[in-house]
Amino acid sequence: MKAKIAFLILILTVSHEAIYQAPAFGQRPADKFLRRVYYFDQDSINYRLFVPEESITSNRYPLVLTLHGSGECGSDNNRHILNHRIAETWAEDSTQQQNPTFVFSPQIPYRPPNQLKNYLIYTFTPAVDDILDSLIIEFPIDTSRLYITGLSLGGTISCGYIYWYRLDRFAAAVPMSGGWQMDWDPQFTPISIWAFHGDNDQTVPVEYTRDMMLALENAGIEVAFIHSILGDIGLTNGELDSLLNIGVNHIYTEYIGAGHDIWSQTYDDPILHRWLFSQKKETSPINVESKTITVIPTFYNLYDNYPNPFNPETEIHFQIPEFSHVVLKVYNLLGQEIRTLTEKSYVLGHHKVRWDGKDNNGKFVASGVYLYMMKAGEFSQVKKMMFLR
Repeated sequence: MKAKIAFLILILTVSHEAIYQAPAFGQRPADKFLRRVYYFDQDSINYRLFVPEESITSNRYPLVLTLHGSGECGSDNNRHILNHRIAETWAEDSTQQQNPTFVFSPQIPYRPPNQLKNYLIYTFTPAVDDILDSLIIEFPIDTSRLYITGLSLGGTISCGYIYWYRLDRFAAAVPMSGGWQMDWDPQFTPISIWAFHGDNDQTVPVEYTRDMMLALENAGIEVAFIHSILGDIGLTNGELDSLLNIGVNHIYTEYIGAGHDIWSQTYDDPILHRWLFSQKKETSPINVESKTITVIPTFYNLYDNYPNPFNPETEIHFQIPEFSHVVLKVYNLLGQEIRTLTEKSYVLGHHKVRWDGKDNNGKFVASGVYLYMMKAGEFSQVKKMMFLR
């Protein structure tokens, strides 16, 4: 698989603009983006990068990853930057003065429609993840403040990125006109989301986003549902403060009567900017100075569950170096199967599943020591855990 090339043998060519130069008078934000190319095997991804002038200091700064729509696939990356405000809005002087931030805008190459989905899942998304890791090493980026946004196709990719590929990468996501169908079997994540969709979208059904946010609510995540008109994001500063004060970080704005193109009127709203930059992962930032980041796993591994002992729930993490069918089951000490936690195919990377202490019939098991076994291809590993009631 092309995307499983280890980061250490990554071939990355950078334009001669490696060090940010102050723009000439009269330049618009798009002119300040560096042009770069990422090569892997025989493919390449063009991307644009905005580097804040403030990054010459010893501080670390957030990064916004922007993903364009299908209409920009295969273009020279200019339309991604110039159209729809998805990238330029974060590079405007007014934004940079308040929140200096990097803007990373990769370009999706053209692929025939019947090849695009597999390309996005198995090549483009892992490659973007590689590039992001390389940027974290190269620049003073705060890994607790990584944000992702996308419109249309890019909105769907951004949801797939956080729900299906990397649950622990971003602090917040802003998908517009492109949600995620829950029957595609996503795993829930604590990533904060402010999603937008027009209820008269004839290109991407509004149900993609509406059902996604309802599923989050049904999973116990508090979501603020807002109906508004295009041009009004649906919240005042005071209302946003009230939500943040009570810990509500998932918001869904549905524009009444609006169609597919809702992004140009939304991206520049200062309330959206304020919400996004207020979001931060609780985990500690990666120590990029050591340059020991593992971008793509090179081996299979089953990790110790946490917490252990546990009651009533524990998490089990594992990593796989390639697309694999993974079976993870729980057994008692007699070798009898208690629960099948997962039995499906995963893309390469790090993944996790949860066990709630129940057997395959939905009944809590007795307190005691249990075994969990992972099988993937020829790999097999067993570990112990303790359930306490």
